Amino acid sequence: MFLKTPQLETERLILKKGTAEDFIKVYEYNFTKLRDICGEFEFVKNDPNFIATFANYSEETEDVYDWIIYLKGTMEPIANLTAINITMN
Repeated sequence: MFLKTPQLETERLILKKGTAEDFIKVYEYNFTKLRDICGEFEFVKNDPNFIATFANYSEETEDVYDWIIYLKGTMEPIANLTAINITMN
């Protein structure tokens, strides 16, 4: 079943389905290169055309909610949160 990602709000944050531009801002840099694993730390930009496809993930994948997290005061996208609904029998 395909789920509709609802908008959620806290005192300081808004979580809602993001646009391609928002995903590009959040995933501009390759996080695996920023974690300083094995002495490897560098700023490597991701391909924005590839990142833009992330915006459709919840529409193409069943049982998924996919939010971009925004600062409420500025609406600046700061993170991504994905939740998958798994039913265990």
